[in-house]
Amino acid sequence: MLQCGVAPNEWTFSTMIQACCALANQVDDSFQYGKPLYMLSLEIGHAFHEDVLRTGCTDLHVFSSLFTLYSRCGNLEEAESVFCSMFIRDTVSWNAMLSAYVEQGEAKKALQLFSLMEKDSVMKPNPLTFIAAIQACRTLAEKEEPTFVKGRMIKETPLEIGRALHVDAQICGMASNYFLGSALVNMYGKCGSILEAERVFHGLKHCNIALWNAMLSVYIEEDELDKALLLYAKTFQSGVDLNDITFSCILEMCGEAGCLDVCWQTHYTLVFSGNTGKTLVTSLIHAYGNCASMEDAKATFETLGHPDIISWNATFAGHARSGSIIESMTIFHEMQHHSGIIPDEVSSLLYMSVCNHAGLVSLGIEYLTRSLAKILDPTFLASILDLLGRAGDFSSIHHVCHRSQKQLDIPSLLCILRACYTHENIELGNSAFDQVLRLHSGGASAYVLMHNIVQSSEAC
Repeated sequence: MLQCGVAPNEWTFSTMIQACCALANQVDDSFQYGKPLYMLSLEIGHAFHEDVLRTGCTDLHVFSSLFTLYSRCGNLEEAESVFCSMFIRDTVSWNAMLSAYVEQGEAKKALQLFSLMEKDSVMKPNPLTFIAAIQACRTLAEKEEPTFVKGRMIKETPLEIGRALHVDAQICGMASNYFLGSALVNMYGKCGSILEAERVFHGLKHCNIALWNAMLSVYIEEDELDKALLLYAKTFQSGVDLNDITFSCILEMCGEAGCLDVCWQTHYTLVFSGNTGKTLVTSLIHAYGNCASMEDAKATFETLGHPDIISWNATFAGHARSGSIIESMTIFHEMQHHSGIIPDEVSSLLYMSVCNHAGLVSLGIEYLTRSLAKILDPTFLASILDLLGRAGDFSSIHHVCHRSQKQLDIPSLLCILRACYTHENIELGNSAFDQVLRLHSGGASAYVLMHNIVQSSEAC
C-alpha cells in the first residue's frame, strides 16, 4: 500500500493495530524472526504509533487500539501514557483503559479511573463500563482476606464498592443487561454474599447461559452443592443450550460432592451430543477420580487418542487419592517412558506425595536428585522437605534450602521444624525459626515446634 503511494488514514491504522492485538493475544510460545509473538507485535505497534504521531492522526479509535495493544503486551505504562496524551476521550477510550487495568490485575487503578469518569459531566458510562468496574471489584475481592459477618465470610470493602456500582447501574437503567448481571453475580459470589448474587439472578426475567454459569460457579465456590445440583436440573427445564463452562462447573460439583450418578448422567449427555473435547474429558476423569470410581476414570482416559500432561495428571491424581500406590507408580512411569510426556510440577508433586504416604522415602529422594533444578512451586518444595525430614536427610535438606532460598515459605519452614524436632537438630531448627520470624507469620505452630526442639535438646 505504501509502495503504491497510498497514504494510510485512521481506518488503516486502527485495523493494523488491531491485527497487532490479535498477534499479542496468541498465548503459545511461537517465535517469529527469533522473537516471541507478543514482543514482535509490540515492536510493530511502536512503528505504527510513530506513523500515527507523524501523520497527525487524532482519531479516538486509533488511540484506544494503541493502549489496548500496549496493555495486552504487558506494557501498562505506555498504555497509560497514550491515554493521558489524548485531549479528547470518548466512552470507548475510557472503557478500553478500564479493561486494560482489569486485564493486568490493577483493580484499584481501574476503580479510580471509573471514579474520574463519573466526575466527567460529558462522559456517561455504558454497560461495558460497569462490567469492567464490577470485574475490578471481583479482582479486589480475590486479594482481600475475608471477615466473619453474620455467619458468613465476607469481603467487606469490595462488597461495599460493588453495591454502590450496582446502584449506579440501576439508576442508569442498565439493571436488565444480562452480561452486567453475570458480572454482578460473580462479584457478589466472590465477596461471599450469596443472597445478593441470587437476588440479581432471580431478578432477571430471561437468563442466558452466561448468567446460569455465573450462578452455578458461585454455588460451587461457596460449597452450596445442593443448590448447585438443583440449579443444574433447572437448566435442562429452561431449555437453554449448555456450553463447556456449564459442564465443567457441574463436573467440578460432582467431584466435590461425590455425586457419581450425576457424573454418569453428564457423561452420557456429553457423549450423546458429541461434545467430547479433551478439556471436558479431562474434567470427567477428575470427577470420576474424586468420586473414587477409578474404573470409570480409566475407561474415560483410554478414549483419549493422545492424552496431554493435564489428562495424565488427572488420572495419576485419582489413583493417588484412592491409595492405589502400584497403579499410581505405573501411570507415572507409563506417562514418561511410553508416551514421552515430561512430568511438570503437578506430576512431580503427586509423585512425591505418593512416595510420602507409601513410605517410599528412598525412591522419593532418588527422584528428587534428578529433578531438583525444576523446583519452583512452594507446595512441591514443602512436599520434598517433608519427605527428606521423615528420612532425617539433613544434608539434602540443606542442599534444597540453598538452591530454593527464595521459594521457602511458612509451610516449607514448618516441615523443616518438624524434622528438626523429630531428629533433634537444634541448629537447623534455630535457622528455620529465624526465617519464620522474618516472614512475620507461622502462627502458634512454629513457636510450639521450636519450644519442643529446645526442650528435647536440653533433655539430651
